[in-house]
Amino acid sequence: MKRILLTLCLALSLTTAAKAQFFYGIQFGFFTDWGSETAKDSKSTLAASAFNYTLKPTVGYYFNDRLMAGVKFIYTSCSTSASQDKSSPVNLRWILRNVMMGNGLDSDYMSWKVRPYARYNVLRLANDKLKLWVELNGYIGGKVPRTVEKKLDWNSRSLTYGVQLHPIVSFDITDRFLVFTSLDILSIGYDGTRKLDSATKQSTGSFYCQLNPLNAIGEALLNIGIQRHF
Repeated sequence: MKRILLTLCLALSLTTAAKAQFFYGIQFGFFTDWGSETAKDSKSTLAASAFNYTLKPTVGYYFNDRLMAGVKFIYTSCSTSASQDKSSPVNLRWILRNVMMGNGLDSDYMSWKVRPYARYNVLRLANDKLKLWVELNGYIGGKVPRTVEKKLDWNSRSLTYGVQLHPIVSFDITDRFLVFTSLDILSIGYDGTRKLDSATKQSTGSFYCQLNPLNAIGEALLNIGIQRHF
């Protein structure tokens, strides 16, 4: 009996080892509204322009062809040009859109996150090349707002942390390369923030369940990654 169990365990380990492999990749995203809107009868700026970009290098390990785990390192920059007339209807629409995108009223900032994650494959199509994954991740990082002069205000920095569950779609280009995108518009999780300045050490946090395309736009409109196995 012991020999049978040992044989089964050895066969299982060899099968897992045969399918297991390391991987690395990078994901890039950006959002822009292509510049400010101006009044028809003047040169005054009615709404702020925005340019956001995100870089997400990642490394990880395939335990088998359906289960993988890894860690992402995320850098995000959101830069805006302030409006002259904050009460204009155009600018109010821009502010509302920015809040819905998850940036809040303060949308000029730099942030970073470390995000360990696990993914499980739930669906395969197109001869197993097109795959739907469910990703569970946790993250911790920092956020530093910019001043009116476009300088980082380290005195107002904050700590960010949370967990998230959302889908990922991937497509195998070859046996070793695939492309993927995060569907953050469909997600549930918890997001928390702690102010780190000495005056207010204030903490806030909230659970969320969203189906909001604008929230994904706030992090990246084009959110494409490429991954290589080795």
